[in-house]
Amino acid sequence: MTVLSSHDIHLRRNHIFQSGYSLECLDRAAYNMRVGLKYMIIDGIEYREDTNPYPLHDTNGFIVLPPRKMVLLVTEEIFHLPLDLCAIVGISFSWEIKGLRPRFGPQVDPGYRGHFYAFVENESSQEIKVRPGTPIFKTVFITLSSPHDGQYFEYDIEGKKEEIIYLTSLDLVGDVNYKLLSVENTVTNIQLEVQHTQVRIEEVTSGYKMVTIFGVFLVSTTLIAAFLSFIISSTSNVLLGSTDSIPDYIWHTVLVSVIAITSSLVIMSIAMAKFILYTAIPRRE
Repeated sequence: MTVLSSHDIHLRRNHIFQSGYSLECLDRAAYNMRVGLKYMIIDGIEYREDTNPYPLHDTNGFIVLPPRKMVLLVTEEIFHLPLDLCAIVGISFSWEIKGLRPRFGPQVDPGYRGHFYAFVENESSQEIKVRPGTPIFKTVFITLSSPHDGQYFEYDIEGKKEEIIYLTSLDLVGDVNYKLLSVENTVTNIQLEVQHTQVRIEEVTSGYKMVTIFGVFLVSTTLIAAFLSFIISSTSNVLLGSTDSIPDYIWHTVLVSVIAITSSLVIMSIAMAKFILYTAIPRRE
């Protein structure tokens, strides 16, 4: 495999190009193809040289490539590649630094006949202005180790036209910004939900602690009251010298204890029910 020099390209020009070849476009080991007017799609509008020509009179003779959008350009040159050559196409460095980026497959296969259709993107924030006939597409020609045994072919651009029109009409930055904004809003909502959930968990945990402490307090108070009641009753009977009434005061002590414990459980149940209702019903912030 060998890269053709400018001399070899010139010698084989009639085998490489059907039309459009210019000696001025030769480089040391490449050929710089030029932008043509035959067919373009810019901002979703199809321009044809014969039916809908590009309005150069409105743009001071320039082809205007809108910022942050893709366009379809076509070369002045028409390929007629032999079966022992392939071409590799890129964008010249002087146009790369202006923000023009290739969005096309670089290789042109052996046997191709037709214009080169260049799907490119202006990645800059400014318009890029190109005069028709400007050499933009640097093309290297490579000989194959053996000729391809296939047939000559052409590319059917008409079959891709609707898709290209759609792609060139997209506002790439606006679409990306909209998606980023949607993601940002989603993340914000998730963060708010997490914060709200944490607050609710803290409220529930705090409430359970309060109910537990209150319950322990009530049970302890009940036990202390029952113990004091038992001591007081025992002391009263001893002081009065009564021994026959021991079963009675024990019964009264047990009764008082049961009433106290029942009251404590009722109070705890009411407190728990109020707390559950408080935490279960959502509140508006």
